[in-house]
Amino acid sequence: MKIKSKIIDKNDFIIDDFTPGKPLRIYDKDGNWKNFNNEKLIGDKLHHFRGWKCGAGTLSMHIGFHGEVTVGSYSCKWGVSSSKSIKEQKLRNIKHEYGVNILGNVFDDFELPTDWITCEQDECICGADLLIPKAKNRKYLKLLRKTENLPPDFIAKTEKDFDIVAMEKSFLPGVKKQIYWDLSLSCNYACSYCWQHDKKEKYNSYEQLMEATHKIEDKFIKGERCNFAISGGEPTFQPGYMDWIKYLFNKRYYVSSHSNGSNKPEVYKELIHYTDLNISVHFEFYKSERLLKVLDAITQEKVKSSNKGVGHLEVKLMFRPGIKEELLRFERQIHQIPNFTEYCTLSIVPLVGPYKYTPDESYFNEKEYDIIEKYYTDEDKELFGDRN
Repeated sequence: MKIKSKIIDKNDFIIDDFTPGKPLRIYDKDGNWKNFNNEKLIGDKLHHFRGWKCGAGTLSMHIGFHGEVTVGSYSCKWGVSSSKSIKEQKLRNIKHEYGVNILGNVFDDFELPTDWITCEQDECICGADLLIPKAKNRKYLKLLRKTENLPPDFIAKTEKDFDIVAMEKSFLPGVKKQIYWDLSLSCNYACSYCWQHDKKEKYNSYEQLMEATHKIEDKFIKGERCNFAISGGEPTFQPGYMDWIKYLFNKRYYVSSHSNGSNKPEVYKELIHYTDLNISVHFEFYKSERLLKVLDAITQEKVKSSNKGVGHLEVKLMFRPGIKEELLRFERQIHQIPNFTEYCTLSIVPLVGPYKYTPDESYFNEKEYDIIEKYYTDEDKELFGDRN
């Protein structure tokens, strides 16, 4: 299913030529390209970029749970072996093998690179890091048409396999910079496969959040168009979250909120007017009837608005071994929501153990692998819809 073009505002028409479920655009040396799934990229072992040029730090930044600034996610080790970074790790009592190169704090001060960095690690395993523009060398940076807001060359689109020399996100053309912000570890869930939660954690105040935002605007955004991808923990319980999102929206930043869907339906009905919503279904903690009401409320709000002036809703089913029947049952219930298929998208995210809760299986069985394979190879249109 192609997402139709949409008007961001009356003076700015953006073509959304991407395929849901395939957020990466990969290029060969001649500029031929196709959209690709990030999990499949890792599964096919195509995520090795040591020596490549990467926009982490210049076009993208990551903000950790307590405001710490890094060029990429916690799995990105760029600069971690520098003397300054090692000193910082010792001060924080962090073992070097688990360390990241912390460049400051948004609630204090920070400094970012001023040029494309060179990748220093063997694997790029975080979905957020994979979306950062990158190329095998400087010569191939010119292939990144989305990053430079150039129209796609549809003649060069292909479905053939090729050697990748450049990669960028397949969506939001012209939104050159991106910020991944983990607002807090605070979360009302405690999923066994997630370390990003702590029910005792406190949120920052709204005033602190706004002060940090202004600092980011001055030191990183600098008048460019920017995408904020906001996660946690559970970000929607952040004090003043709605007002903060409205501020970002009114500054013409593109916003994506990643939530477990456990807030009230009326909260999401309002949020969808200012932000995309990525709602992940965590089967260990979700309440199916409650979550279906949330998804229905968002969908009907999009229908009422004829999909104009509203964000996109994607539902991610977090798939761990042993829950195939429950996952498929909930998938069927989602598709019973009126107009969901026409206005929203659905995807699965295979998870890797260990798992604290039953069942005890740590690996997918043959039938579960079959579902995953059919989804990522587009062989089963009945299962999760036609994503092409």
